[in-house]
Amino acid sequence: MAMQLDRFQGLSCELKKMNNDPVSMGQVIDVNEDILQIQAPFDFPSDLEYGTKLKMIATEPNGSFSMLVGRVVEVEGARLSLHGINNVKEYTKRRFYRVDTTINGKVYMSAPGGEGKREALPVVIRNISLSGMLFRTDRIFSAETSVWLDTSFFSREGEDLQAVILRGQKFNDGMAYGADFVDLPDWQEDLLCNFIFSMQRRRVRTN
Repeated sequence: MAMQLDRFQGLSCELKKMNNDPVSMGQVIDVNEDILQIQAPFDFPSDLEYGTKLKMIATEPNGSFSMLVGRVVEVEGARLSLHGINNVKEYTKRRFYRVDTTINGKVYMSAPGGEGKREALPVVIRNISLSGMLFRTDRIFSAETSVWLDTSFFSREGEDLQAVILRGQKFNDGMAYGADFVDLPDWQEDLLCNFIFSMQRRRVRTN
């Protein structure tokens, strides 16, 4: 099913190259079938050739955001057109099997092994898969922020799991964030997979 692009009309956005080098801030000024036209405050760089792949973070007034991937189809001064739009999840083609949960967990704001005490943030994990999780919190995050999930709810090994926030959605008095796991090792993947299937079996028994 094609992505409905009309919802991005008028939204502020940030464009980046696939290696995360910044390109420009801007605003979506027109949506024409599968093409988004973006107006920037200044001329776009001259190296943005036809077919160049870019990331776009589109932000709604309430703080919700989506991260998209598209290809440059035209650049004219401070206007740029993108086509072939997909969200990052579709682009990376990761596994989507997930289970709904209500787990009171925590994430850390810094990687393990650093100096000083790490800041722990309580979160509620609403669903989880081998590729990522959806969690609720009162904290405000920006796109591409890294957090480290405390895995003690499914593993006794005590090794945190890094995740990168890619989506945010206003949820009641807080925010719900979708985050992708980074470099999930095989042994940790096996433990998480067992946890997901055990949650699924438990859900089937109680229904």
